[in-house]
Amino acid sequence: MQKKRYKAYVLHFTSPLHIGNAREDYGSCQKTVASDSMYAALTSTLAEVGHPLPADGDLGCVISSLFPFREMDEQRERVYFFPRPFSPVHPRTENPADNKLLKKVKWVDSYWLQKLLKGDGMPTRTDQMKSIHGEYLTRGYWKEDFIVSAEMQRVAIAARDRSEPPMPFYMDKVLFRGRSGLFFLCEGDTSLVDAAMPILQQSGLGTDKAVGNGAFEYEVDEIDLEVPNEATAAMCLSVYIPSSKAELEAGLSHPAAAYTLSRRGGWIASQEKMLLRKRAIYALAEGSVLARQAECDVAGRIVDLNPSEALVEHPVWRCGKALFLPLKA
Repeated sequence: MQKKRYKAYVLHFTSPLHIGNAREDYGSCQKTVASDSMYAALTSTLAEVGHPLPADGDLGCVISSLFPFREMDEQRERVYFFPRPFSPVHPRTENPADNKLLKKVKWVDSYWLQKLLKGDGMPTRTDQMKSIHGEYLTRGYWKEDFIVSAEMQRVAIAARDRSEPPMPFYMDKVLFRGRSGLFFLCEGDTSLVDAAMPILQQSGLGTDKAVGNGAFEYEVDEIDLEVPNEATAAMCLSVYIPSSKAELEAGLSHPAAAYTLSRRGGWIASQEKMLLRKRAIYALAEGSVLARQAECDVAGRIVDLNPSEALVEHPVWRCGKALFLPLKA
């Protein structure tokens, strides 16, 4: 095993957060933020303040998606959670009730993540089931869920030249208990990220930023993870768009390869173009397990999702460069 150190940006949200899902249903929302969405938010923030940007949309670093962390107060240890690696085979125990508990697990703390990376597998003993709390597998303190949903009523106002009355609707938002929130890892030159974050924390993330939602305070931390020295597989921590068909086929060649696809698209962030949709593209989701292709554990590409050069004069970058962790499988 070897120890790898990652720079982490830790976000404490000071207002409710709404992250739209693939169906764009305001009545429900995601609890995390995908790496490409965060990368786009950083890029857009720099562009809005006139900061020079690389012509290819590459900020000089690779980031993970935003994952939850639990920190109930300053006296308790902060617990970082990571996606459970996908597997073509579900772990099984002799107790059917325990099998149901295992299937629900989506997030693992750093202790269990490191066990999974070195090939130890999920817990299978009955005495280990007490570490499972709904979607979370953790050895840490647990009393109640630290991410909660809150449904809030909003009103849609029709355009001035229309006679339709204002229409109420409900929007689902997430709140974090205590000092909990979301974090992401970063590898590479973080100078542009450091330039964007103080501005982005004021403007916020997600939907309804205009009324103060998605605002956060942040701090920088370091996370040490023990990873196997020799591993033929790797686990993805970002949304991943392969650079080529050959790269994808090489990744899927591992017998333990397992993945799910995520449709990436959405609306253009530029104020004057915000009613236009980006082109859509499919990416492999966080937690996907593929053959390890490089010692640097970074793969993928940045694509331009500009729907029409006649309508949008600038590129609309979508970052599919992904951060991977070595995994024995």
